Amino acid sequence: MIRTILIAKYHLNSSFTYQSNDSTDVEFVYYDHPQKPEDWEQWIWQLQALADKRIWAHVDPDNAAPQRGLLQEPPYPEVIDFNENATSYAQLSTNQQRAYENSRRYYDQDIKYFLKQEEHLQQIRTQITTTVSIQKKLLLNPSLTVKEWLSRLKENTEPTSSFVRKKVQHQYTEALKGFTHLSKLNQWLDQ
Repeated sequence: MIRTILIAKYHLNSSFTYQSNDSTDVEFVYYDHPQKPEDWEQWIWQLQALADKRIWAHVDPDNAAPQRGLLQEPPYPEVIDFNENATSYAQLSTNQQRAYENSRRYYDQDIKYFLKQEEHLQQIRTQITTTVSIQKKLLLNPSLTVKEWLSRLKENTEPTSSFVRKKVQHQYTEALKGFTHLSKLNQWLDQ
């Protein structure tokens, strides 16, 4: 079963299918990143809706702390870690072989979690790069973390409070022009 979710009100750009945590395929149809600062909130909300909530907590640009707490790639266990003179598994003692095998099992499990996390981060990167304008892509240095990308985009896109205040004042003034019925004021307030 595929659920389709339209992400924004802008012209259609592309789509992709994502398997959610409950194994339901969700098709995200997304649109170009809005060009206007007042559309930042809509865009970041859409991105957050796509992101795994465990990952979002680490990359949220509204969280002032740097991106940390994510899993680090686990070190691959080497035979030499268990016997500095050994160059192969066969040169390990029985106890060392058991310890090595146990370490490999832990590694196998840890690398699965790490790779899943990396997959989620890559999905966020892909969503960002496919939905931001060409001008905003110049801010996205590949060596930066996802959080740094989002922080840069926020600094360069999010509207200032004075911009929002002026926009609301303008809308209010426009709504009051020709104000003849209470319904026009209610219509403005419902926006």
